Amino acid sequence: MRILIKEFLKIIKHPVMWGLTAIFLGYNLLVFYEYIGNKNAIEYYHELHDTILAYGINLNHPNPDFNAVTPIAESYVESVERSRTLYDNLDMAAILEQKQRHWNYYPITAAYENFLRDNYDKLQKRLEEIRSTDEADYGFYPGNTAGIHSFLYSKTLKMLMLEMAVLMMLSVLYLTDYERIHKTQDIVLPTRTGKTIMCRKIFAGICAGFLFQTLLAAVSFGTFFHCVPFRGLWKVPVSTALAAEKRSYGYYPFITFRRMSMGSYFALTLVMLVLLSIVIGLLTAAVQLLLQNSYFTFLLKAMLYLFLFLIVPGNFYSFPDILICLNPSALWITSGCWFIENELILSFGGNEFWCIGLWAVLSTFLLMLGKRRYIRRELL
Repeated sequence: MRILIKEFLKIIKHPVMWGLTAIFLGYNLLVFYEYIGNKNAIEYYHELHDTILAYGINLNHPNPDFNAVTPIAESYVESVERSRTLYDNLDMAAILEQKQRHWNYYPITAAYENFLRDNYDKLQKRLEEIRSTDEADYGFYPGNTAGIHSFLYSKTLKMLMLEMAVLMMLSVLYLTDYERIHKTQDIVLPTRTGKTIMCRKIFAGICAGFLFQTLLAAVSFGTFFHCVPFRGLWKVPVSTALAAEKRSYGYYPFITFRRMSMGSYFALTLVMLVLLSIVIGLLTAAVQLLLQNSYFTFLLKAMLYLFLFLIVPGNFYSFPDILICLNPSALWITSGCWFIENELILSFGGNEFWCIGLWAVLSTFLLMLGKRRYIRRELL
């Protein structure tokens, strides 16, 4: 425990990590200021929030005393009326065909074609479930004008995922390559404690990475929710028609694989961020143990994520495409549609957790290989 704390403090006391966190945070705040954080934007979102609550969260039972006397209130009422018909003619089979034409993606095997169609058949049943309940009739920031979902879960989350990945990788690499950089390997490795210290370094690096990531995410998300208040809106379903936004395949609501509120959706997103950070930390440690050079490891990891980014979507037109798209870069690409009807290949429930599980197994396997190589080096 004592060694673990000392290793942890090595990073905590390192000014570069704090400086990098401050740079990332400063950049995020500048982005927020440009879109939602300046005085006019804050006033707009707060007035719109008050209008949403004043009109009533349940759109089927609006406040009878509501009076649209301001331009924002008038615009909100228009958005409410426009959203009432979004689910009427929505057909998931038609969306599937539209996506296939857009990507010119036609499976070469009947089994894979049936798999894709079965996914959208399930989404159609989910659509009918939404229609038969009041899930679509809740007040929220209008997606056609505010675009809150895409800004929070696509733009903001993409920034944070990249920044958090860099912080995690540097935290793990700094400790796992510390002895080589400071030329103390010959002193550390021959000792009994030195032979087991690498596991503690990896754990301390991941913990320190979490600390910097938590600070970055807490301030970033805190700033966002200060500028765009969610008070009274956390129980609103994500699939409400009012939150619908213009997407690549048309203007239609976010159809989650099961009923989810804004609060549970955000909480599950945070869980995904934590799991993804653990996978990145383990994979970084595994590659470092194999290469035993932090510079090469960082470069190789960057090239790996870029390669995974470039091969999405796959071009086998069969089941291997699913494995190709179950990777961290695909999670980054689709961050705005986690737990929602997604890209053509990934429109099945739980694909995000399948991705995390697959890469967790791969990282663990590589970590075992790396540990074996590290131990052999000790014996030499």
